[in-house]
Amino acid sequence: MVERVRLAPDGNTDRPLSGLNGERPAAPEWYRALTAIPAETLWVDIQGARIEVLAWGRRGQPGVLLAHGNLAHARWWIPVAPMLSKTMRIVALSYSGMGLSDWRDNYSIDQQVDELFGAAQAGGLFDGGAPPCFVGHSFGARAVARAAEQRGDVLGGAILIDSAIAACDQYRNADLSDKHRLYPTLAAALARFKLAPPQLCENLFILDEVARAGLVQDDEGWRWRFDPRFLSKLRRQDVWQSIHRPACPLGFIYGENSALMNEELLSAQRQRAAPGTQFIGIPMAGHHVMFDQPVALSVAIRSMLLGFNPRNPEFWEASELAAVLSLR
Repeated sequence: MVERVRLAPDGNTDRPLSGLNGERPAAPEWYRALTAIPAETLWVDIQGARIEVLAWGRRGQPGVLLAHGNLAHARWWIPVAPMLSKTMRIVALSYSGMGLSDWRDNYSIDQQVDELFGAAQAGGLFDGGAPPCFVGHSFGARAVARAAEQRGDVLGGAILIDSAIAACDQYRNADLSDKHRLYPTLAAALARFKLAPPQLCENLFILDEVARAGLVQDDEGWRWRFDPRFLSKLRRQDVWQSIHRPACPLGFIYGENSALMNEELLSAQRQRAAPGTQFIGIPMAGHHVMFDQPVALSVAIRSMLLGFNPRNPEFWEASELAAVLSLR
């Protein structure tokens, strides 16, 4: 029997997979059906780094690029990407320094913008009749915002999910150890997995899958795949101005229970964004919206894409919405 998520003294989740002892939690049928939809694995070289790219759906359909958050990887989008792929070409990348992508000596937001466009090109997102849309979660939304500002003239729109982009840079003086902590077994490593910021998440089957995909084994033990010095190697760049002057439609999605998106920040983003910019809150979702409410997030993305391009019916079909909802 699976133990309930343990809570830290402050009420937040603490190591949600620690009670499983390395065993996979049972997943519902709707999720097993989603993960049975195969992803195509591609590789593209961007400024000397080999970038991991996953793709779902047929080339030539309207394109959507999904960008993950800090120290995550492309497979964080597995709960969402297959839902969108019936009528769209979906591409998710692992930024350099994360997932199976190469590590670099230095990182920057502008470099990540090049990775976004390189992944989109490799995945065929520019092969359709409509320009693709970029979607970024958390830290990954910063590069999406910069892409919308600098090169949005070739995009159909950009969506920032629980982005926490603010007037002051929150990613300063942050660093991890120069080396990864090694774990003797897979179970020991999974037990140390945690979300940042920490939050309750009942879908342990999703957390378990993304945690396993974020681990690698070598001769010394199990370790996380991301570059432990990523944040110290990252050149700080302000993207606050980017949400004020995008060259394509911009939209915001956030978890209504997010630990990052408080009313003060939401108000500041609304004031900074162009008039008419759409904001959609996802009920019963924390910062990691794709884990808490993957179906609701998929519907919100489709709705926002339709708002960007109402003449493109592939972004939204009543039959597809019914199919998505029937998964629950």
